[in-house]
Formats: sequence, structure tokens, C-alpha cells
Amino acid sequence: AGSGKTTAARNCATALSLPFGFCGAIDNPYGLLGFIDAGGGYRRTAFREIWEFGGIWLMDEVDGSTAAALLPLNAGFANGIMAFPDGMIAKSPECIIIAAANTWGLGATSDYVGRMKLDAATLDRFVPLYWGYDEALELATAGNPEWVGRVQALRKNAASKGLKVMITPRASYYGAALLAAGFEQSEVETL
Repeated sequence: AGSGKTTAARNCATALSLPFGFCGAIDNPYGLLGFIDAGGGYRRTAFREIWEFGGIWLMDEVDGSTAAALLPLNAGFANGIMAFPDGMIAKSPECIIIAAANTWGLGATSDYVGRMKLDAATLDRFVPLYWGYDEALELATAGNPEWVGRVQALRKNAASKGLKVMITPRASYYGAALLAAGFEQSEVETL
């Protein structure tokens, strides 16, 4: 959490001059694939636009999605052609699908209790990449080097003691903003 996965995906789209879209955890495929309405018309989605015409689509918090929602996407991801309600549509050569999660897709952990175990076929469609905290970037961009040093020291100390606490870079960014707004450091640490 807080490592910049979503920001990095959006920045990739900007760098490649491609449209960017995303979804959070899904519990049905219709939000991505669209549907046929009561009048018989197909309702397109932002995902369909990127699939067909190119762009970067981020499936954020994919480990919060249900297996039943992701399963219809697997064949399309593997074969480059997706079954949409109005027909089979080939994937644009400029379509990039990224799945981001806070777990490896193997189910809930003590920190991420609401996460689902993803189907092995879904996991096989993506290349897993560990995305940790870039502390040099955090230090360079948070706006208060002393505060960031404190946050990073607390993060390391908690990890060395095996404490189950999340001290993400957001603590650096939010804390720096609160300090700049006039809050006392002791109060910011409590918050």
C-alpha cells in the first residue's frame, strides 16, 4: 500500500501518450465487458475503448476481485481476443493491461484481510513484480526531509521488531502537509 503503483501506471500512460483507465476490485465482469440493455443496445465501457483502441488499463486492487468476475477475462488476456456482449474483439497492439495488488493473489493476509485468492489461470496471465517503497523518491518528493527521515526510521524499526503496522510513504506525504499547515510534530505522529 502506498508504494505508487497507481501513479506509476498513470505516468506510463502519460509517457507513452496513451489513454489511461482503471477499475478497482470487481465483483462482476459487466463493468469491464459492458452489457446489452433492455432495449437491445450494447453499453460500451472505458475498458472496451482501451482494449479495442489502445491505452493502459489498470486493474487496481485486483486481489479484492472475485474469481467469478475475473474468469471471463482470462481467455482474452491469454489469446488477445475478448468475448464482449456484442462480439469477439481483438486487443489493440497498443493496449496494455496492468494488475496491481497488495498481495501475491494467494488470499488474505494479516495486513490485507479482505483479499481474495485469485484463480491460478488469472495469476498466470500476468508477470509478478515486487513493487516496494522507493525511499529515495519518497525523500525527494515529500517536501520535508526531516519528517521523511523520521517516518523511514519508524518504518525500519517497526519491521525489525516484527510489528504488524503499516507505515507507508503516505505517512511522509500526509505528515509533511500537516506540518506545513502548522501542526506540531507530536500531534502529526499521533495522527
